Order: sequence, then structure tokens, then C-alpha cells
Amino acid sequence: MKFSIDGNQKFELLDWHKSLIKNDIRSDIFDADMKRRATYSVDMLIHKLVHSNKEKFLKQLKSLEVKEVPGKLEDLTEFIGSRDDMGLQSTEMTSGVSLECDSVAIHSISAAYLNLAKTYFQKSEMDYLTDQLEWAFNEKIKGCLRRMHAEWDPKLSDKSISIPLDDEIFVNLVISQPDYKDRSSRDAEAVEV
Repeated sequence: MKFSIDGNQKFELLDWHKSLIKNDIRSDIFDADMKRRATYSVDMLIHKLVHSNKEKFLKQLKSLEVKEVPGKLEDLTEFIGSRDDMGLQSTEMTSGVSLECDSVAIHSISAAYLNLAKTYFQKSEMDYLTDQLEWAFNEKIKGCLRRMHAEWDPKLSDKSISIPLDDEIFVNLVISQPDYKDRSSRDAEAVEV
């Protein structure tokens, strides 16, 4: 799976990443879950920014004689990001960008979101999205590795098999074991019992 922002590849889930994550996530929901994580990772940054600065933004809007604002955080973000009078530094951004998975758009990131984020994160307009997308997947991979090591280090030691330090080699070694079962297989066995 290759994740891109406006056609520029930003993160790729390699085969060993997929095998590792499928140890935790059922195969039938894997694609949808990875797309959900990518979408959430870029939206979460902006929501966090607005939530943590909401009081300041509302005070600024009140000083601009705004009488009411949208109640939903996403709508408030759009409202703030689209205003010319909020002192946003990046009002030159007039169009949004698209988050894609394997060249298919899965999410649109509006110009208002980008303006808000670019102003407050003081980075180029795409860096913060890339950082967040990479962080979300790298954290998932690290968590899956911790769980796989916790389960399989003792099993491999009992079989007198050395534990490789390289993560890709470790994952491939584990999934090659005759007694290895991914999440879908474990769930199917649990239903049969």
C-alpha cells in the first residue's frame, strides 16, 4: 500500500509491515483500517490544534465581532481556516490536497485546514502531513512488533532459534514458523471452539 499526498508518495507499507500488522488485525478489514488510520492521522493534527487553541480562537473571533460559530470541531476548523481576518500567514493556499492510497483518493484535505496548519505549525505546507502520516504508521508497526516479540521471543528461544535484530527478518522468521497463525486464523479457530 502506497500512501501519497497529491500524487507524491509519502509512505509505503511494505509486505513485511502488512504481515506484521495482520498478526493484530484481521485480513478482511486490513485495507479499510489502514486507510482509516491514514485519514485520521492527517485530520487529528488539525483537530488537536483547534481543540488546544479553541479558547484563543474564540476570543479572537469575538474581538472580530463574530456572534456565533459552528459547534462541531471539524466545522469550526473550516470556519477558522477560511477566514481572512484571523491573521493566518498562509492565505495563499487556495486549494486543498488529496490523500491517496495506491493512487486512489481516500480523503480530501481542504485549503482551510492547510492554511490553519501551515500557519501554526511553521513548516512547509506538506511536511506536517507527511510527518503525521509516517508517525501513525510507524507507531502501529512498533506496537505490533512489541506484541509479536512478547509472544514469539520465548517460543523461538524454546526452539533454540536466535532472535534476529532486524525487524523484517524477525517478522519473516515468525510467519514462517509452522505453528504461526495470523489474527484471521486465530479468530476462525476461536469461533470453531
